[in-house]
Amino acid sequence: MRQRVRPLALVGAVTVLLTAALVVAGVVLLGDGSGDVPGSGSGGGSGGGEPSAAPFATTTLAELDPASVEVARGPFCDDVDPREVEAALGAEPADATSWQNGDPVPLAGGSQDVGHEFGCSWTGPDGAVVSAWVFAPPVDATRAAQLAQDTDIGWCTKPSPAPAFGASGTRLDCFGGGNGYAAYRGLFGDAWLTCRVENPPVDPTAAPLDPTGLEDRADRWCAGILRSVSSPANS
Repeated sequence: MRQRVRPLALVGAVTVLLTAALVVAGVVLLGDGSGDVPGSGSGGGSGGGEPSAAPFATTTLAELDPASVEVARGPFCDDVDPREVEAALGAEPADATSWQNGDPVPLAGGSQDVGHEFGCSWTGPDGAVVSAWVFAPPVDATRAAQLAQDTDIGWCTKPSPAPAFGASGTRLDCFGGGNGYAAYRGLFGDAWLTCRVENPPVDPTAAPLDPTGLEDRADRWCAGILRSVSSPANS
């Protein structure tokens, strides 16, 4: 009896294996023909396909810790995230420019000076401009305190309290003649960084601008600059 049972058991095992092989082959063939293989991430009404990338989101200075970063005193424009530029302008830039330490700087009256900074700016299709620059020479705390007192032009104001934008951080709101810009400046390590958002040129006789929107854009643009070009201070 044992000699009869053993062949039957062997045949049964072979039958099971063959059946399993045929089932697997059938699934593979169905998968190749329909694209509905379970777990393939496509078809089957499961909303498959590659997961969409999360939309780009800006941040504010309040969501960062500017005191914990340093900024290099050198070229940085290539490191600026293009998405930050587009978000600040509200559109893709129509033009861009950059400058280096030692480049000529035009002055009023047609004369020129030699610049001592690294910077770049982008212009939107409506004429709005976003920019950022860092001094090439090192700046210490005493010099930073002096720079923080500069109001650029007579109709700029420095809202209080001072923003968390490096050491001696200041914000400038400059609105006059229908035009205006908002800027942040501060010391990161030994680098004095400035970032700015300018409104498109408008009729000088127009009503004064509401600065609220521009201030928010400047806040997010400057946070974007820090995210793009800064590095951990203790790294």
